[in-house]
Amino acid sequence: MNRLTLRQLNVFMAVARHCNLGQAAEELALTRAAVSQSLQELEKQLGVQLFDRQHPHLRLNANGASLLPMADELLLRAREVEALFRAPEKLPATLRLGASSTIGSYLLPKVVARLRETYPDLRLAASVLNSAQLVAGLQQLTLDVVLMEGECLDPALTVRPWRRDELWLIAPAGHPLAQCEGLPVTALERQTWVIREPGSSSRAQFEQLIASRLTQWQVGFELNASAGVIQAVAAGLGLALVSADAAAALLASGQICRLQLAQPLSRMLNLVTLRSRYLPPQLVRMLDDLVRLGDLPDDGLTVPDQPLRTPGQPS
Repeated sequence: MNRLTLRQLNVFMAVARHCNLGQAAEELALTRAAVSQSLQELEKQLGVQLFDRQHPHLRLNANGASLLPMADELLLRAREVEALFRAPEKLPATLRLGASSTIGSYLLPKVVARLRETYPDLRLAASVLNSAQLVAGLQQLTLDVVLMEGECLDPALTVRPWRRDELWLIAPAGHPLAQCEGLPVTALERQTWVIREPGSSSRAQFEQLIASRLTQWQVGFELNASAGVIQAVAAGLGLALVSADAAAALLASGQICRLQLAQPLSRMLNLVTLRSRYLPPQLVRMLDDLVRLGDLPDDGLTVPDQPLRTPGQPS
């Protein structure tokens, strides 16, 4: 029996990412025929099918899903061996980072700027997605690390608290409830709401913290981005529960107002990785620094002060 090769595993991972031979071939700079042959050889050597063929797409089956994390780890370790003798402290070529809408739009640019002070070679491919899509990206190994809000109860994930996020209840400028202080949630009966799409943690938190305590409410508008939700509120389409970081600018400009609830609301933002996935030591150190950045006050994310550490310095 011939031994498995890194080339075969690399082809397998590319096909798993794209579910399409042609797109995998384009990524690897190979012909479609070469990708198909390599995949067939791998399946023949293992004695199992790794994909269900549904022309023109291929879908990972149970066998392929079992191979995926092991193939990914083998390829990562192979790259680590190569890097060991070239640049011991160098990070992976590209870190695939996923973030929720609020984090990606309002916090991530500041965080990346701070990280690059210590890791000047850091290259990021960032994806802004809702929470369900972020978890799927980790499970399918298309994302290395995720910053997201809300609970993550999946035992296959490692969740590290990153930052406490204050939630504001916002309304169009001049809303009559803006004159009231210490509003109970029950004062929001029969209001119209602007909310996020299903699968978003922001939607789940609205349903848990607000909607579950109301008997009558209606959806005025549903959007898939936090910025759009806030603009819709400014346009008079309803109330919304949003991150303070996301709403601060429009509140300062007077386009929206904040309703003062009797009980302040907040949520935890988390750093999430796949528990079974191997992470190189350099990346583990960088993620430790990323967690520490989340603990800084807001101005700590905006104005650089002392470097987190010098490259290669242990934590």
